[in-house]
Amino acid sequence: SERHYVVGLDLAERTATVGPLEDLLVSEIRVLDMRWVSGPLPAGAPIEAQMSAHGRIAPGYWGEGIVSLREPVRRVAPGQAVVLYLPDPQGGDLVVGGGAAA
Repeated sequence: SERHYVVGLDLAERTATVGPLEDLLVSEIRVLDMRWVSGPLPAGAPIEAQMSAHGRIAPGYWGEGIVSLREPVRRVAPGQAVVLYLPDPQGGDLVVGGGAAA
């Protein structure tokens, strides 16, 4: 049998919608309350994003409050941290900012 996941909640109706893993995947993450280490990145800047302390780093692009990912990832919970890195060709990544998922 196929696994199902909670893909939506309606608190007013006290209902949950379930669906396959594909229904949890997103290609963009809206980020609120960005805090920059050395000033904001220009729109279109290549970045790497990490959405949880132990989550994998996902390559993408920064664009005016939205992280556009090259490959879909599991949807990020509202309020969860989103940390942006600049890829470093010599190893390691440089943190450039972070905020909270919308």
